[in-house]
Amino acid sequence: MKPKGTFYINLLFFLQQRRQQQRSGNGGLTLPEVLVVILILGVIALMALPSLMNQRLKAQLAGAKSAVGAVNRAQEAYRVRHKTFATKLVYLGIYNTSNGGYRVDGYYPLVLTYDQVRDKESGRILHGGGNPWYAAVHAQAIDPAGKGVSGCVWAKEENYGVTTASVREGTTNAPPGDCWGPIEGGGTQPLEYLPIQTTE
Repeated sequence: MKPKGTFYINLLFFLQQRRQQQRSGNGGLTLPEVLVVILILGVIALMALPSLMNQRLKAQLAGAKSAVGAVNRAQEAYRVRHKTFATKLVYLGIYNTSNGGYRVDGYYPLVLTYDQVRDKESGRILHGGGNPWYAAVHAQAIDPAGKGVSGCVWAKEENYGVTTASVREGTTNAPPGDCWGPIEGGGTQPLEYLPIQTTE
């Protein structure tokens, strides 16, 4: 009669051989093994998703800042030639706005804003309908977790050569707004400023 230890060793050896034969026969994983793999992949995906979403929003914000900065530079060049800021994005010649405005990935179309200057007494539009002192462009993020961007260019009264520009990011998906203070121009002439917004 064989000792008990030898019997258990032979049994384990037999079971191991049977398992290897079964595995080599179908070459697949068992259901519990598949479930464990799916669980591990799910946990890894949940850990990586917030980081990936954050990177996407950062890339979109960088694109919006770049587009708004390009508008600022084009506005400064336009003002040197025309003595006033452009009243439409299309006049700057850097973006195609024919399909409802220029869109940056993850943002609504860029919105150009300025105050049209009029003589209060006569109602006559001054400066060809533009504004020689300031203009702004805004980008609102589509994703509520994104950040809006505003860009502004402005100059001192009667100084047609020197302008200042800035690009600001907001704390919400809405653009932070215009970045200049109130400017009273035109000497003693009574003026009124009418806000204009356009995506063209």
